[in-house]
Amino acid sequence: HYYERIRELRQDRDKTQTEIAEYLQIDQSYYSKYERGLDDSITQMPKTREKRSYVCNKKQNVQT
Repeated sequence: HYYERIRELRQDRDKTQTEIAEYLQIDQSYYSKYERGLDDSITQMPKTREKRSYVCNKKQNVQT
């Protein structure tokens, strides 16, 4: 499931849910629901290259 991968990526980068939620400018409890697969409405948020890469690209050291 996508939400399991999102959690793994966050944990691999030693980020907290609070840090990710603050970056996305959403409430931590909202992000927590997304990460547990309980609410996927976060996918309706405006997508910017910077925000998509915040968690996903750091592991590969990809420059955006």
